[in-house]
Amino acid sequence: MKPYFYKKLPTLGRVFLALIGAQYILIIPQDHPLSQLLQLKGYYVALLASTVIAWLLIWLSHQVHLQLNQRLPWEGRMVRRLLAQVFFGLVLMMGLDLLLVWCYFYLYHQDFLHSRYMRVEAQMVGWMLLCLNITRICYDLIQEKQNQNKLFVDDQEFVHYIQACLGRKRSRIALDEIILFYHASHIGYAYLINGEIWNTDYTLNTLEKKLPPDFGFRINRSLMVNWQSVRSYEALGNMQGRLTIKHPIEPRLNLMISRNRFKNFKKNYEQYKGRKRYLNKF
Repeated sequence: MKPYFYKKLPTLGRVFLALIGAQYILIIPQDHPLSQLLQLKGYYVALLASTVIAWLLIWLSHQVHLQLNQRLPWEGRMVRRLLAQVFFGLVLMMGLDLLLVWCYFYLYHQDFLHSRYMRVEAQMVGWMLLCLNITRICYDLIQEKQNQNKLFVDDQEFVHYIQACLGRKRSRIALDEIILFYHASHIGYAYLINGEIWNTDYTLNTLEKKLPPDFGFRINRSLMVNWQSVRSYEALGNMQGRLTIKHPIEPRLNLMISRNRFKNFKKNYEQYKGRKRYLNKF
């Protein structure tokens, strides 16, 4: 029973927040005391409608935020993400609120454009949505900072584990369990030797800086491979190459070594094989 209750806490929290927000918007602008308002039947109808609209806005705002985190993360795209957050999380939600309230006024044959809602309550809703988005942005930035700090596990210079998630499960993955890192559509993936594919919060640019130099090599814009997983490579024309991986992976992955990286790849791969032969002597 306890895990189920904790699982429902976010939903209950959104319902409670919607109820408090609807109550606040209805009471504050009124000239009459709360005791008189509670005696009016129309007050409860308006409270129910306001609560439903508030809950819908909070829920949609949360879903929009999750989609933005997947498709347009903050790292490396701060300005674009901020503009998207303002449009989808604030402007679009405010427009939806006005549309829903207009439908409510139309249902009761009331003048929406010249109503007190447009003069007072709409501004209050706008400020609430702004505060909600600012809270989410601050939470994201704090989480991103914490995730970056969690990268440093064994020493202060490079890392030997990464934080990754599989569904709702989040765990530390050792680098020697990883075949390659793949990044596409603003989402990072870690392909593991056991066949699992985990999501990561880090771009390839970040991984290049944080992972040990002897971990592997970034062969193109979207893929970084672990040296231990490389079986061989084939030199192609036009100063390009193609990798062969020891483990089975999805055919859709681009294993082409780009032209501007091929020379450095050959140099680093030969150095890796040299270190491996040296260590095998002992």
